[in-house]
Amino acid sequence: MENYDIVKNDFNEIAQLEDPKWNHNNCYYNQIMKLIPDNAETCLEIGCGKGELSFFSSIIDSLFVKGVFLMNKRGAGVSFCFIAAFLFSVRYISAAIFGSGVSSWNSDLFNSMLNHIGSTPVILSVISLVVGIIYLVLAEKEKS
Repeated sequence: MENYDIVKNDFNEIAQLEDPKWNHNNCYYNQIMKLIPDNAETCLEIGCGKGELSFFSSIIDSLFVKGVFLMNKRGAGVSFCFIAAFLFSVRYISAAIFGSGVSSWNSDLFNSMLNHIGSTPVILSVISLVVGIIYLVLAEKEKS
């Protein structure tokens, strides 16, 4: 069992230091900010470390940045698998909503609605599932 309080306290102490050290966020800040659209109001930074990028972004650009840091490989794997299941179901739910006004249903009509939705959610679902399984395997290897 991992003790996240130790890690959290350590990062809180590091965050109090006044002298920011070199890191990728500081070095590539301008390039990262170019990737965020001008009309963006909110940004989710995953793996934010001690939050320097979030801090710079919210002060300088009036952008609300939410940082997420503490997650182990098993948690990330489960999250990606959940996202995969959600994305897989999105295609079918979207087709059902798309055809909700139809008075009679049959398999050909539903298949044409699925074709109208496209295969992007399924492709993203497979990618997310593969990433989730990789994280779960890495978590098990790390454990043993």
